[in-house]
Amino acid sequence: MKRIFGKKNKSFAEFLQKGEEMIEAGQFSEVLDFFHSLEPVDRYLGRHQVYFYTLQSRAYYYLGDYPKAHEMGEKAVKLTKNVKNCLEVIDALLSMVKISNFMERNKESLALLDVISHKIEELKHISEKELKRRIGLSYIYRGGNQYYLGNTMEASENFQEGVRILEIWGKEGDRALAFSSFGINQMLIGKTDNAIKFLTKSQEICTRLDSPIVNYSQMVNFLGLGVIYRFMNKSQKAKVNIENSLFWARKYNNPTFIMRALHQLALIHDENEEFTLAFEKLNEALVIAERIGGSLLIIDTLYMIFISYLEIGDKENATRIFKQIEQSKHLNKNNKAIMVRYKIAKAKLLSTSDRTRDLGAAQEIFKYLIHKEQFVQQDITISAILHLCTMLLDEFERSKNEQVLDELTPLLNQLEEICSKERYFNIWGLTKTYLLKAKVSLLYLDFTKSRQFFTKAQQIAEEYGLTDLAKEISNEHDNFLHTLSEWNQMKNENASISTRLEKIQLYDQIQSIRRKKRIEVPDYKPESPIMLLIMTQSGIPIYNKILNEEWRVNEELFSGFLSAFNSFSDEIFSQGLDRANFGKYTILITGIPPFMVCYVFEGQSYLVQQKFSHFNESLHGNEKLWKKLESSGRIGLVIQQNSIIALEKLVDHFLNNDLAKFQFFDEESKEIPK
Repeated sequence: MKRIFGKKNKSFAEFLQKGEEMIEAGQFSEVLDFFHSLEPVDRYLGRHQVYFYTLQSRAYYYLGDYPKAHEMGEKAVKLTKNVKNCLEVIDALLSMVKISNFMERNKESLALLDVISHKIEELKHISEKELKRRIGLSYIYRGGNQYYLGNTMEASENFQEGVRILEIWGKEGDRALAFSSFGINQMLIGKTDNAIKFLTKSQEICTRLDSPIVNYSQMVNFLGLGVIYRFMNKSQKAKVNIENSLFWARKYNNPTFIMRALHQLALIHDENEEFTLAFEKLNEALVIAERIGGSLLIIDTLYMIFISYLEIGDKENATRIFKQIEQSKHLNKNNKAIMVRYKIAKAKLLSTSDRTRDLGAAQEIFKYLIHKEQFVQQDITISAILHLCTMLLDEFERSKNEQVLDELTPLLNQLEEICSKERYFNIWGLTKTYLLKAKVSLLYLDFTKSRQFFTKAQQIAEEYGLTDLAKEISNEHDNFLHTLSEWNQMKNENASISTRLEKIQLYDQIQSIRRKKRIEVPDYKPESPIMLLIMTQSGIPIYNKILNEEWRVNEELFSGFLSAFNSFSDEIFSQGLDRANFGKYTILITGIPPFMVCYVFEGQSYLVQQKFSHFNESLHGNEKLWKKLESSGRIGLVIQQNSIIALEKLVDHFLNNDLAKFQFFDEESKEIPK
């Protein structure tokens, strides 16, 4: 921003302007040397002194030296108390807000934002652009603070308002920051599509601007995209983005982001069972953490190395790393975040023992860690709950005491509560929790509840773009429906809990969730279509296309299905399900008043559900076609095949799996070829 100073101290004002230009050019170390040559500054105007320390604070911030940035920012803020309200005062306070926010001094940051709001209201004769820009930044910083204080909805509202203002009034760097901040917010609450959209928009600005002042946004964008793609099971995309974040973090020597990127790369390698590469990344991160001297960073990295050894069954090295944690001078017993890592590491190591005393001690630690007052990090609490679940299953295997399993449901309820908390909304964890609840419901032979949990889990995964996870859950649901006769037999025969446990493979399911194993997505084959049916809500068929010769010639099959249709539709709509079973066939039913559309097929459901949804949207969206259907429905007229061209075209696209060509046809102007 071009600033206009009075004639007095004009030369110092020009020096400060030169300093700002150097910062904009990315000459952060050089500008600090330049500022040192201008000291002492006591003889200059107060507003110039404020500006002087604010610029130094910005330079240290961009260099990643946050304590020094905070120190310079404090000097600037202290001087503002003796200076008449002006833009330099606002900028000093905003700079301090950003640094305090980044250092998670959130209450301090919010208090400063309140001061800024009052001071902005008092400013007179300042251009609208300059004021609006600072108001927009205030919203972005307030959103960051609100998120860390657990107020997710307020955070989202502030981010949205900041984006709206800065899209009009902000500099390009401001917009990049706003988009990346909002993108990360959307990622954290599970809205992956929106997160990708805004992180990508931010990165487009960063690439175009090609300036070190957007380096922070750039690192955030690539790291955020990497995390999103990792949870979407897109390992290669995740790796490329995180490596980009690491490149920029190394280029500008930002140790915090170097470590964050190395941790994420280690997780990707671990999930892909590339354990040597995972250890390389973690050991590199440990060297950086020890150089910086951050106690939490060191213990956190050691904890990740410990977990990796434990997961591959290398108990000897896991024990060695645990002793290193236990004997470390960085094991600060007054730091809750450090101590929960130490305690869960101890519990996990004890849980690998064969001794009853050790197993009991491990259980007690896990139970301690899941108490609400011990909550520090979601992943640790979730891990403790899942370990308790596996230990309960192990205990049941040893004792055959069925009462042991009664503890599973309360633990899963707690897991659901944690994953659905507003601040810590965890889509992957919540979806997997519903999958576990579906399995436990099967254990207790509650088939309706199990299907509701399968449906709910798939719907959440689809809503938030976790396609591979949605496919996995859909497969589990299909497998249950295809073995429903076996389950009914077990229910009639009152099969033992052990038999049911073996059937649902609950232990393996929990282990795969705990270790965050990559989802194996099966190869999908086209389904075998049986019948497409459109009926009135009172049960009168108005269009029917039978696609399987067995059904075409076997009237009993067709009439049996029609007689069962109402019970299927009632079951689906009243219980919130997404499919039903008719012998070896699967049924999808969608209500589009005044009709119900039904598709009977044999095969896997997931892709069929997607195209069935497209079909129904297209059916309802074609105004001419819909009026024809409504007219037939009112008088109970059965629509003969090939009598409505648009309908036949739409049905053909649906049956040929051609999602891209759902389009509308004018039945009066086109004819079906003979």
